[in-house]
Amino acid sequence: MTSIDPLHNPLIIIDILISAILLYFFLVFLKKIRVRNLVLGAVVLVGLYLLANFLDLALLAFIIKYFALFLVVVVPFFLTPSMRRALDRIEKEIKGIHLKDMSRREREGVIEEISRAVTILAKKRVGSLIILENKDFFKKLIQTGEKIEAKATAEFLTYIFFPGSSLREGATIIRGDEVVAAKCILPKTKRRLYMDHVSPRDMAGVGLSEISDALCFVTSKDRGDISLAHEGSYINNLDPERIPYIIETLLAGKEIGKKIDIK
Repeated sequence: MTSIDPLHNPLIIIDILISAILLYFFLVFLKKIRVRNLVLGAVVLVGLYLLANFLDLALLAFIIKYFALFLVVVVPFFLTPSMRRALDRIEKEIKGIHLKDMSRREREGVIEEISRAVTILAKKRVGSLIILENKDFFKKLIQTGEKIEAKATAEFLTYIFFPGSSLREGATIIRGDEVVAAKCILPKTKRRLYMDHVSPRDMAGVGLSEISDALCFVTSKDRGDISLAHEGSYINNLDPERIPYIIETLLAGKEIGKKIDIK
């Protein structure tokens, strides 16, 4: 009989680790089910089962054996649209999907919506502060505002900041293709260079950019222009047509050339 005491049978630790890893990749596998993946998954399972028996990894062999029995029922269930959306939600909670993690087509679609939103807000002379998460997570900042789960569309973003909206004060935070919070309170920069020339929204955007890698877009109701704060630098009077290029370039970790330009 196989001992389950790790002191007498160190393989039990390896057994548990492999089983946990297998469970994680199973969830990822379910999200990306394709015919090719099903065939590949079946081959991998057979191989793992044979290896588990050969190495006497009892837990792993047990999981694979009974997993195969209900696989026929489980896979069709996870193929339904509602379950795929649920898996998307789980993946976002675990991994935190940001713009740079998305496919090129999805990312370009979100960037287009954001660009259109700030362009409209600037033309209408509506003040706004829109934050695009990059690698850094803003869990604590999100808690200072109101949590939201909505697609980051131009229509919704402009609605947030238009006069009369209860969400227009503070910053709106975008993670991936979703608006995750509004009315968030950001730390303001203490540098005199900015304090003497820009609005409180600009100062908040610069302040956050000094302590994170976020892209902070500001539209001014006084100037009617678009500004960007990133990594402590500030650029105003942006050309709306260049915004998609600027976002893609900064997400790729590249420089866009122009830095501080305060007028």
